Amino acid sequence: MSKKFALAQLSGCAGCHMSFLDLYEKLLDVLPEIEFTYCPTLLDTKEIPDNIDIAFLEGTVRNGHDEQVCKELRLKSKIIVAFGDCACFGGVPGLANLRGKEEILKRKYVKAESVKHSTIPSEIVPQFLEEAKAVHQVIIVDYMFPGCPPMPDLITKGLTALLKENVPKLADKAVCDECPLNLDKDLKKVKLIKRTYYGKIKRDKCLLEQGYLCLGPATRAGCGALCPQAGAPCTGCLGPAPNVIDQGSKALTEIAALVKCTPEELLKVILDPIGTFYRYTLPSGIVKKKEGGKK
Repeated sequence: MSKKFALAQLSGCAGCHMSFLDLYEKLLDVLPEIEFTYCPTLLDTKEIPDNIDIAFLEGTVRNGHDEQVCKELRLKSKIIVAFGDCACFGGVPGLANLRGKEEILKRKYVKAESVKHSTIPSEIVPQFLEEAKAVHQVIIVDYMFPGCPPMPDLITKGLTALLKENVPKLADKAVCDECPLNLDKDLKKVKLIKRTYYGKIKRDKCLLEQGYLCLGPATRAGCGALCPQAGAPCTGCLGPAPNVIDQGSKALTEIAALVKCTPEELLKVILDPIGTFYRYTLPSGIVKKKEGGKK
């Protein structure tokens, strides 16, 4: 008997929905096992139905409507899956928490170069929340499928496990543990964290050893280290490595230790520390907002 399935979107880009469709032929193995009962991007459904077996929630909780969808789905679903980094950790939109609510609204509706009529909407629109949130900061989440977006293989294996009433499993190691690039444990001190320039990166040597800022030591594995192998440093899109509470602070301390400097020294050569270490996890990280809206 098929499971009743919901795929809901909060504030976000719908990239995780696209990753679901990127299952391609693997969809043929999954679709007979599920019955889509709610998916505004695919179905003309106005109301969230009762008795949902599995619900995937994509996006950041950014307004009152997002909160309402989360709470209603939690009441009507047996299993809630935070689907993608925005739902799991707050995601890239969560970087807006570096600014206060009023500052964001003024920039969008008053100060933006494209604005012709500077009016902040206040009627017939959802309430804009003080901060962007991850789904687990609003409701209880049963499982997380991280990624920006989640990789099709993770979706397939995770959803298949849920359909068989098993616990979906994520990788239990860090990206560095599955990266084939050789890391010299006796690294010489790296004096400069380089800006990424793909033409000069050596494909057979650890990117950290070359002086490029790679978040592999603090990021959960499961991607096959695709970015480092392609000459692009890991940006941390699979979220914190196992047993890591805060990805940003872990990355900072791990990388500082590898390049033999203090975290303070490392921060001096990074142009955007928050955007670098908390690109996907700021709302659920330990960095808290200071008075005035900034962090």
